Amino acid sequence: EQPNPAFLTAAYPPEAMPCMRTLWLNRSGRIAPGEMPRHDVELTNLAGLKDALLGLGEKPTLAQILAWWQAWELPENVRAHCVTVAWAAYVLGVLLRQQGMPMDPILAHRGGLVHDLDKIRTLHLHGAHGVQAGEFLAGQGYPVLAGIARQHIMHSILDPDAAERRWGSKPVYFCDKLVEGDRIVPFDQRLEKLLDRYPDYREGMLQAEAPIWALSDQICSIL
Repeated sequence: EQPNPAFLTAAYPPEAMPCMRTLWLNRSGRIAPGEMPRHDVELTNLAGLKDALLGLGEKPTLAQILAWWQAWELPENVRAHCVTVAWAAYVLGVLLRQQGMPMDPILAHRGGLVHDLDKIRTLHLHGAHGVQAGEFLAGQGYPVLAGIARQHIMHSILDPDAAERRWGSKPVYFCDKLVEGDRIVPFDQRLEKLLDRYPDYREGMLQAEAPIWALSDQICSIL
């Protein structure tokens, strides 16, 4: 069962965890305490244990992601945004899993933590945001996270394959559209801020508005 978060933090600080892989047998399906779940696998029963262990290679450890943040020189405001997106994506993943959707909430969480990995390096490179992070993550052996990084850009929902993307990547995309800075806000408020901040991308964002509302309706209908 989920250990006491304070004990876990004291016993296993991030710098001591690069080789540790942890599993939470979350029989009740509840949401993990805190906004940074440290476990690598979360199961509601043991029937999926084999598949979950085989899927460990899809997810870096939390310590590895924190090291990437350091190497990519993410400032505190970007880190705070990633933490909130990741937590929201994790919670949404848990709720969707409760409704029978094929979700890995921890994969959604890790995807949220890395979705803006190249934010600073690509700030003034038109069309490069998400691409550099995707290439890096693919090179590290994490193709699913690479896809999440590439596909979190708002206008990516207009791509022909958007509807067919695996549900595991949708919580990060959706939650990123609800987090302004480190606060969860309604989508229309987030869109207004993004339109002001990135006028060069205005046309694509406005085209994406209706499909994003449709995705919101789809998620709400499932929940």
